[in-house]
Amino acid sequence: MKSFRLPFRPMVGPRAVLQDQLQTGRTGGVLELAKAGLGAISTVRHMSTALFRLSQVAGRFWGPLGHVVKQLNHVLTGADLAWQAQIGTGLKLYHPTGVVIGPGVVAGAGLIVQQGVTIGGRGGAHDGSPLIGLDVVLGAGAKILGPIVVGDGARIGANAVVLIDVGQGRTAVGIPARLQDRAKQTGP
Repeated sequence: MKSFRLPFRPMVGPRAVLQDQLQTGRTGGVLELAKAGLGAISTVRHMSTALFRLSQVAGRFWGPLGHVVKQLNHVLTGADLAWQAQIGTGLKLYHPTGVVIGPGVVAGAGLIVQQGVTIGGRGGAHDGSPLIGLDVVLGAGAKILGPIVVGDGARIGANAVVLIDVGQGRTAVGIPARLQDRAKQTGP
C-alpha cells in the first residue's frame, strides 16, 4: 500500500463542530459562531456531524462512551460513523441516512458525502481502510472499500464500487469503478 500523510491534524470536539459549520459557508464574529452552534443541532445533516465530533471526544475519554454516542447518532440520524475515524474539518453529510464510515478511515478536510455511502474495509480481519484526500466528493450509494488511496479533489460517482486507487482530481464511476478519461470529465 502507498504511504499517505494528511496535510493536517484531525480536529475533534466543539471547536471541530464550529469549524465544520463555518466551512459550510458561515463566516463572521461571535454572532456567527452562535449561529454555527445552533446549526449543529437544527438539521439532521448538521446533527449527524455534531454527534460524530462528540463521539470522537467521548471515545477518547472512554471508548465505550464513544460507542454510546455513535449509536445515538445512528438512531437519530441514520448515520453509522465510527468514532475512531479521522476526518478533517468541513465534513458535509448532505443526507446522512445510510452513511457508514469505518473506524480505520482517514479523510482530509472538505469531504462531501451523499446518502448511502460506505467507506471502510472489505470485511477481512486486517484488510485496511481507505485514505481519502482533501475536498473529495462521494456520490450517493458509493462504496469505497479496502486499503486504497483517493487523491485530493477526486470525485466518486453515484453507486460506484471503488476497489482501486483514484488519483488526484480524477473521477471514478461504475461497478467495479474505473477511472474516467480526463477528456470526458465535465464540471468544475
